[in-house]
Amino acid sequence: MILQKFLTIKILLLALIAVLLISCTNSKVSTLDFNWLNANKIEAGIEQPKFNDTKYFIKDFGAVSDGIFDCTNAINSAIQKCSANGGGKVVITKGIYLTGSIHLLSNVNLHIEENAVLKFSTDPEKYLPIVFTRWEGVECMNYSSLIYAYGQQNIAITGKGILDGQSSNEN
Repeated sequence: MILQKFLTIKILLLALIAVLLISCTNSKVSTLDFNWLNANKIEAGIEQPKFNDTKYFIKDFGAVSDGIFDCTNAINSAIQKCSANGGGKVVITKGIYLTGSIHLLSNVNLHIEENAVLKFSTDPEKYLPIVFTRWEGVECMNYSSLIYAYGQQNIAITGKGILDGQSSNEN
């Protein structure tokens, strides 16, 4: 009797393992493969952005590279001028630039040179006014991100510089 129960349990376990193995080969794996094929097609359809050769240096718009002066207006002014003139490259040169939210506009390449640091403010006020965004997949109005570009086209962030979000447990 005990041997018969043991054999029954063994057969049931083997059947369960077989069902689990078969279920692991269901459409989820093929869906994953299909999604990667789509990703490759999407990537192949992405065009490299093209920009005018005109350069706009943020220091010409009042930026100071001391890491203390708020350069938000200077950076966004350079971006606005660059976009309004048909696009080009907004250049962040060597130094540390304190800033709030940067709003990229169409046809602008934000170029951060080597040894340049965009040091983003920890003050929430520097990320107002609120903008359309997503939080955990939910569309909402909220603080602006560090770099924001809703509805813009032909944009890029290039260079060997550093984007410093100043992350900590307090912010």
